[in-house]
Amino acid sequence: MCRCIRTAWWLSLALIAIGCGSAQPTADEKLNNRLTRNEKIMYIYNRAVANFERGKQTLNPKLLESAKYELMFLAGEFKHDSSIAKLKEIDAFYAETITNYKELIESTKPKQDTLLLASYYKRALTLAPDFSEAKEFLKANESIIKRLLQENLEKASAALKAKNYARAQRYYTRVLAYDYDNMEAQNGLAEATRLRRQLNLQQSEVPKTGEQQKTKTLSDAEKEQLYQAAKAAFEAKEYLKARELWLAIGDRRYKDVSDYLQRTVEKIEALRLED
Repeated sequence: MCRCIRTAWWLSLALIAIGCGSAQPTADEKLNNRLTRNEKIMYIYNRAVANFERGKQTLNPKLLESAKYELMFLAGEFKHDSSIAKLKEIDAFYAETITNYKELIESTKPKQDTLLLASYYKRALTLAPDFSEAKEFLKANESIIKRLLQENLEKASAALKAKNYARAQRYYTRVLAYDYDNMEAQNGLAEATRLRRQLNLQQSEVPKTGEQQKTKTLSDAEKEQLYQAAKAAFEAKEYLKARELWLAIGDRRYKDVSDYLQRTVEKIEALRLED
């Protein structure tokens, strides 16, 4: 009896994302009242699968963990076959991805590229928090990594001022591969990409008026068009093109642009596309 009550309570809680204490029922609360028990299970399952698919593409650990948590609940409480099967798929994905990072780490060691190596270790830790080798490397090289980040930022800034936009992109990308939240690198990369694109247009087209050259705010439809083009470029492994398109959206909070851009930056570094 207690388990049934607990399960019913969890199903209700899982569907109520916001609105606690609100006088008016939220959309999720209305949905919760309308769905049957099996429909609630499928609602949670479909949400978990969607999070897994997005997390798999972008390597967003929060999405992956959220998916795993909900599927584990459905598998444990309801012996839900689809959830059990999907959990095996998630475990296989984790194992394969961590193995890939370990292979990248081993292949990078002889190159003595400390910052790139640190990027792989840091990324691997988001998927395998108990990866002791990664923890030890990052701790032992903390001061070196900090110095390298600053040096790359300085080189990028100097290149930007010298109007060497490709070089600026290269160094900003190296910083972001390790520290994606670095605002100086994020803004610098966006600016270098914008100016490089503008320069290319000036060289290939009739010069536009000052009014035409102004950066305009994109509509949602225009953002979506760029998003789909960027995603297609990413899936086609055209990572330099994808990076330009993600940045052209001009809104890292649009959908999962931030996660995709982080993965794109990582791919550019891993494949040394700007060497």
